[in-house]
Amino acid sequence: MKKLILLIFVSTLLFSYDVDHLKKFKATKICEGCDLKNANLSGMNFENSNLSESDLSGSNLSKSNFARSNFWGVKLENVQAINSNFFQSNFEGTIITNSKFDNSILKGVNLSLSELSNVSFIGSNLWAVNFREASIDESIFDNSRIAEALFIETDVSSSSFNDVLAYKARFETVTLTKIQCEKLKKEEIVYKEIECE
Repeated sequence: MKKLILLIFVSTLLFSYDVDHLKKFKATKICEGCDLKNANLSGMNFENSNLSESDLSGSNLSKSNFARSNFWGVKLENVQAINSNFFQSNFEGTIITNSKFDNSILKGVNLSLSELSNVSFIGSNLWAVNFREASIDESIFDNSRIAEALFIETDVSSSSFNDVLAYKARFETVTLTKIQCEKLKKEEIVYKEIECE
């Protein structure tokens, strides 16, 4: 029994945030290279914050304001970021997997060179988001606004784009399914060198 309790305690320590890192971030909005795994950052104002190269896996970012923040090189695995504001934030080079950004504001966000796998953006504002050279796998953009977004040199054929507003979104050197091509071209997208599988 003692071994089981010790194992649970050690497991909790291994998969929880660093208390000092969390205190520092809440006090200064700056925490580069920090361990914030499983941290609760919901319902707070972190506008203009800097979390570059930090690990936020398992964290809750829902209903928070991260406008104009720096998430460069951040790891976001199993993250909840629903109804949040990331207006004009930098997510370049981030790794985002199994996460939800539903009904959030990501207008003007930089997601270039990022890795997105099983990410949900349902009902979100992705106006003018930069997805240049991003790796996008099995992600959901349904009912979102991707107008003027840049999808350049990426494969989005495994992702879903149902009922999107895609006016003047730019798709260049992109792989799509035939169904995606038909739907998106009706939305008056700007396209060049599209491969429709």
